[in-house]
Order: sequence, then structure tokens, then C-alpha cells
Amino acid sequence: MGCQVVRSTVVKRPDGSRQASFSQPLLDAVQAQQAVVFVQSDDRFRQLSGAVQDAWVELVGEANFHRTDLEGTVSFTSDGETVWIDGR
Repeated sequence: MGCQVVRSTVVKRPDGSRQASFSQPLLDAVQAQQAVVFVQSDDRFRQLSGAVQDAWVELVGEANFHRTDLEGTVSFTSDGETVWIDGR
């Protein structure tokens, strides 16, 4: 059975995108334009896998990959066609 495309402009990963929770088929199917990953500010548990971050950056681009430990809260607004980051 093939992978169904599930388009999403913004993907939020609440779990820090640990390697164990990473799914290449999801990454391929979602076709996101922006990705936000929740990482605790001290990241003492090393939640964000370098390989997972690299995969998301490859998909959405460096400027469209957001980490809450580095940027704080990331909020988006949409007019139904375009999505932009609030305050930027």
C-alpha cells in the first residue's frame, strides 16, 4: 500500500522529535512548508536528534525550521491562503 499525501503547511512536533518518534513516511507524506519542534530550553534529555533535525531542515529549509528552545513561542497567522510567523 502506498503512502497517502497529507498536505500540511505547518507541522508542530510536541515531543522534541526524538529519533524513536521519527517517521520518514510521515515526513514524506506531509509536505510541510514550516516545522516547529518543541525542545525544552535546557534540552537535558537531548530530545532533538540531529538526524531528525537535518531531515526536517532538508524538507522545509533552514529559515522555516523552528525550535522553541532557541526561538521561544512560535505563532503563525493565516488568511486561508498564506501562512506567516507572527511578529516577524
